[in-house]
Amino acid sequence: MGSDTVLCISLSGSIALGTIGFSYLKGYRGHLLSILFGDILAISNRDLIFIFILLVITLAWIIISLPEQILLTLNNDLAIVKGVPVRSHRYFFIVLLAITIALTIRAVGILLVNGFLVIPAASARLIWQQFVPFLASAAGIGAFSGVMGMVISGAIDLPSGPSIVLVQLFGFLVVALWCRRG
Repeated sequence: MGSDTVLCISLSGSIALGTIGFSYLKGYRGHLLSILFGDILAISNRDLIFIFILLVITLAWIIISLPEQILLTLNNDLAIVKGVPVRSHRYFFIVLLAITIALTIRAVGILLVNGFLVIPAASARLIWQQFVPFLASAAGIGAFSGVMGMVISGAIDLPSGPSIVLVQLFGFLVVALWCRRG
């Protein structure tokens, strides 16, 4: 695993733990920090519609371009030789990533959105070596941790964004320990 991935996971986990600890202090101003740490209640119906549209576009793009995406991931030079439009694939991915970040900042906050995108993928990468199961499990881990983080957040009255990231971090640590043993 790359050092940038480990750094992102450590940073996101630390910010999530600090935010939850900070929420127990008297005079906590959650509404002032919702931009930094997220507020699930700030998501509107319009945001949900945009997120759904983004999901449909992303799934369609992955299904249509899966062979090219696998080739780009494994060997960029071979993709160029085979005639894959590498530049257009990269630009489209960057646009999708930017839109994803813009739409999820309200839910998990500016400081945690990076971890929200990286931790499920890092967990899936530890489990799978094949590209398609990796994609499916990363999406599944992200969805499951989102739901579990929201349940925990509501049950214990914790901030939603950090709760989700901590569930992701806990899942990553479990997977990492399990992979080391096996």
